Amino acid sequence: MLIALILLGQFDWTAAPGKPEVAVADTRPQCIIVSSRGCPPCVRLKARLQPIAKRADIRFQVIDIRDWNAKNPHLLVTATPELFLYRTPGQRGQRYDGAKAAQLSVDSIVAYLIGSGQRAALRYPPPQGPPAVVAHVGVGDFDGDGIDGTESDYRIHLRQHGIDPSGMSMEQMIAAHDAAHERGQPQAQPSYSVGPVRRLFGGLRRR
Repeated sequence: MLIALILLGQFDWTAAPGKPEVAVADTRPQCIIVSSRGCPPCVRLKARLQPIAKRADIRFQVIDIRDWNAKNPHLLVTATPELFLYRTPGQRGQRYDGAKAAQLSVDSIVAYLIGSGQRAALRYPPPQGPPAVVAHVGVGDFDGDGIDGTESDYRIHLRQHGIDPSGMSMEQMIAAHDAAHERGQPQAQPSYSVGPVRRLFGGLRRR
């Protein structure tokens, strides 16, 4: 994959920078944007590379041009944006000016930094923040009193999920019902029996 990218001219080996003076203690590959205020291409580049910024296995940095030049006099930046890629901090990497940086795909950057086998992880990044709260799932009018979600409705409906509601409070039944839907627990089909009186008329009643 990397050979193909080189042949296509996406990676410029002749413009490889030297050793950076930033974050050498962090062993992750680095993706660094040297930016400046009032630079619309910088804003667009930062927005386009957000999938990389969200990855835990790549150190993503946006550094002001003055701070960068002060710490890296051997890699002075005179126009922004400038993109630096380092597989290993403190070693040689790749450098791209704004025009070339705009041509790099996110996948090609990840392929260079950590290998093409990791590109799939970019499309499915780990969820950020606390786990999502399962929305409350209500129940309808199962007991025929014209009111949805009563205690009686929950007791009837929980049995359809195969859950015995005996001794449960209303709060416990609500939690058990939500948990059943979160697990994808199917509802049991209601069973019917022929009543002793209706049997004479061919009627059915629910058990």
